[in-house]
Amino acid sequence: MERISHRKLVVFGGGHGLSRVLVALRSLESNLSAIVATTDNGGSTGRLRQDYGGIAWGDIRHCLESLCSDDSVGRLLLNHRFPDGGSLSGHSLGNLMLLAINDLCVAPGDAVEVLSRFLGVQSRLYPMADAETHLVALSQHGDTVIGEVEVDQMTALPERIWLEPAVTSDPAAIAAIEDAELLVFGPGSIITSVLPSLLIPAIRDAINRSRAPKLLIQNILPENSPIDHLPPERIPLWIEQQAGIRFDGWLNHDERFSRSGRQWYAPVSDQGRHDPEALFKAIDWVWHTWCSDNPGSG
Repeated sequence: MERISHRKLVVFGGGHGLSRVLVALRSLESNLSAIVATTDNGGSTGRLRQDYGGIAWGDIRHCLESLCSDDSVGRLLLNHRFPDGGSLSGHSLGNLMLLAINDLCVAPGDAVEVLSRFLGVQSRLYPMADAETHLVALSQHGDTVIGEVEVDQMTALPERIWLEPAVTSDPAAIAAIEDAELLVFGPGSIITSVLPSLLIPAIRDAINRSRAPKLLIQNILPENSPIDHLPPERIPLWIEQQAGIRFDGWLNHDERFSRSGRQWYAPVSDQGRHDPEALFKAIDWVWHTWCSDNPGSG
């Protein structure tokens, strides 16, 4: 049976969590695609959104950096931040590069593709939406909280999460989901990295149409966010309820490989972070086991 290295994968998320998965899977090259969250409104990304509007570039920059070779000039350029003291203080050069290229393109997805080609990145990165949108939450007291940073600072788990304004996604991203043989979600901040792309109806519907197994990678450490009010075993069910999708399983850290119902366990932690090499082995094991249990799916 073929291993995961010969299969088409689509991963969903944002921030450092998605970056770790992309490092783990970047050997798949053109077989790997990512749907990247674009609702961040903090840091350099947030300042650029205030000044110029548009989508958040920060998580896309993180992902591009992860897909570059470790010693490449491209990685150095993407990761450079301007020092304090000037108008560019604190800005990431990678964010500015994406913003500038976007001015020359029809859509943000085109800008990402142009920079990917320049950097020699073969995997495809898709912004979850080609238009500006914001994360919005309804608190348990009936208040509306707008903005990813503000939602992340809530003291209780929101009743409901959605996007304003409503947006759709690049048809190429939808086609990638429909063509995928495995869909991987997370790890990362559940509300602000994993969930946003799943709130877009076109993406949600493509996921639900897909016959590919859907695997959520659980976080290793607790989050400093409202999701921490839930025990870990209930987090996947909460995501399913909010997004209207169903995972086939979720991957947890443990010292040995095992499975119990929809819960899969594998040694993936390195001092509290997902180890890329171990994560690749775990995803490959899940895929191989899944195909053995479901003949014809591989």
